[in-house]
Amino acid sequence: MAIWTSICFSALLLLSPEISGQSLYFSLMVNNVAFVAVTFLSGRLAEQVSMVGTRLQETHSDLLALQNLNDLIVNNMTTGMVVVSRTGFVQFFNPPSSRILSADHFQQVKIQDILPELEWPWTSLIEDESLPFERREVRVTRENNITKVLEVVAARFRDVDGKLKGWLLLIDDRTEQKLLEENLRQQEKMAAVGQLAAGIAHEIRNPLASISGSIQLMVSSPQNHNEEDLKLMRIVDKEINRLNNLITEFLDYVRPEKKVNLPVNLNNLVREVVESLQFNPKLRKDVVQKLELHAKCDILGNRDKLKQALLNFVINAYQAMEKTERPVFEVETHDQTNIVVLIIRDNGNGIKSENLHRIFEPFHTTKPQGTGLGLAVTHKILQAHEARVFVESVEGQGTKFLVEFPAHRDVHTEDLIPLKQSREG
Repeated sequence: MAIWTSICFSALLLLSPEISGQSLYFSLMVNNVAFVAVTFLSGRLAEQVSMVGTRLQETHSDLLALQNLNDLIVNNMTTGMVVVSRTGFVQFFNPPSSRILSADHFQQVKIQDILPELEWPWTSLIEDESLPFERREVRVTRENNITKVLEVVAARFRDVDGKLKGWLLLIDDRTEQKLLEENLRQQEKMAAVGQLAAGIAHEIRNPLASISGSIQLMVSSPQNHNEEDLKLMRIVDKEINRLNNLITEFLDYVRPEKKVNLPVNLNNLVREVVESLQFNPKLRKDVVQKLELHAKCDILGNRDKLKQALLNFVINAYQAMEKTERPVFEVETHDQTNIVVLIIRDNGNGIKSENLHRIFEPFHTTKPQGTGLGLAVTHKILQAHEARVFVESVEGQGTKFLVEFPAHRDVHTEDLIPLKQSREG
């Protein structure tokens, strides 16, 4: 195009009668040089524009690849990620955070409204600039009455200029890990106690049996003793029986549980245990009982052992309400995905926070006449049934036990009656 323009312009100058001589040659030279210069500069500019366009396209492709990789990592990581602005509003959250916090959508919502247990903002992290991040453990209970243990790590979120834009929260669900740690500690304690049980129990029982036999023989001959001696001997015999019962509970605790996989209707078992309370003269009769038994799935296990565990829970609840003005005892059962949930709640004196993590330890008790083996045996029975136990308690307000049993969906107790009738018919 430049050459064609130069030829046409040169032809017009040569044919024009107005320019001749040196002016003609000068005009031809200047204009043709200008045409060539413009052509050269245009070519260089077009080359640079093409190169910049290619680099922009490559950069755009790289950015898309990085964005896809970032989305893949953020959306598929097991840790919840939440970006919170300086004013406390959620700017971004990934799908795992929705699952952990049991919230479908909470963008542009204050983090305090979604997770009040977090007690945001953290003053120590805001005021101490030398602190790169802070880690806290939060216990969360939602509408389904399931308590989660969350580990939250908070760090500052800055822009390219280093200006604080907000906070990055990483949220991990540590419920399973905490439960495994607790079970491991419990098993270690059981192993240590079991080593003592085998050697000590029989050594104690043998002399106790001899002492008890001698005392009973002496009591059977009242003519040879005065009333004061008989009274003392009866006290000795009573204490021997108490020690013998303690050894029996101790052996029950350390003895391995035999696994029984028979369908058990949890609702019927709860009713049976609660009805048996009216025949216990040591328990209050004015307790208000609230039963909400909605579980439809059975569980697998040993009915007698499960009854023993439930009875321990219920008796402890009643004993905790001895001084409560208006005692209320609640039991609830319901089905969830692959589990049957049992909730036992009372409004008794509660458990002190320093004792809450020790309630299943053997020989740990706050009762004057307690052995400290009741809840330990209960926990062992529930472990044998692959059940998980969660405890919540506030001193002076009451205690709640939440037990999760694996659901047995193949056979239901209510289906066994027509099945039996059809076989007999």
